[in-house]
Formats: sequence, structure tokens, C-alpha cells
Amino acid sequence: MTYWTPSEPDTVWEKEGIDYATVSRGETRSYKRAPWNGYCRFAKRPVIETGYDGILTYAPVHGGITYANEDADGSMVYGFDCAHLNDENNADLFDHEKVKTLTVQMGESIRIAAGYEERYLLARTNEDKSAIIEEYRDACKLWSDAEVGEHEAFGVLINLLGGQL
Repeated sequence: MTYWTPSEPDTVWEKEGIDYATVSRGETRSYKRAPWNGYCRFAKRPVIETGYDGILTYAPVHGGITYANEDADGSMVYGFDCAHLNDENNADLFDHEKVKTLTVQMGESIRIAAGYEERYLLARTNEDKSAIIEEYRDACKLWSDAEVGEHEAFGVLINLLGGQL
């Protein structure tokens, strides 16, 4: 596959059928060091939802998935960034190898989400959706022992406050 746009990636690699890239955004006014963004490209959209709503809202990704774009060739790119509140105080987010690991974790969590999405979309109650989300997140934990912690998807908080899952 290996076709990229989210500006010019610094590093591109492939793992188990998913293409990955990291992009340094350079120094900004608020950051003294260059924050990284991570992206993964699937040959075709892996889930029903067109963006990063639905089950992908609950992907255990640093700061949540903040980019989704389906290209003309049918491939789908998802991304996350390291420019959230207090990210400038997290040295791991400026370590390229650690951000590469987070990027692969994002790709795998999206692949895992595809197996739960149909049940999630068909769930009638918030309780049913919550149970499916818990199963999905447990499956992600089995794949990776990484902790996302306080920087999980902002969309989760919005959905909870709005009474939706």
C-alpha cells in the first residue's frame, strides 16, 4: 500500500497489513520540543462508521482518534496527536519510538473494533452498549498492556455527559 498524505511523514512502516506513519509537527509556541502525530492506513475502511464516531470513540488511543479520512483509492487513514492539555509535560510523547508503539496500538485497536461494531450499532440500550464497549476495551487490553489513562478519547466524556454511549 504505502501511500501517504497527512503532510510528509517522518517514518513509514508496515505491520500485519496496516501501514503506519509518524509525523513531527515541529516546534510550536506552546511546545519547546516537537510533538508527534501517529497515523495508520487500512487498505479499505475497517468499520461501518465513516469517521471516528461510534465504537471508535472508545478506542484506547492517546487523546482519542482525532483524524479520519477515506482517500479516493478507498483506503482509510486514522490518526491521533500529542498536542493535548499537559502533553508537553509527558516525555514519552516526545520519544519517537514510544509514539510509534502508540501508533501501532491505535491501528490494532481499530482492527479489534471492527469485530464489535455491528453489535454496538444494533444495541438498543446504553447498558447493552456499555457491555459491548467493556468487552471491546478488554480485548484491546489483551492485545496490549499499555495504559492510556487520563488522555483517553474526549468524545467518551462528551457522550457520557450527553447521556449517550
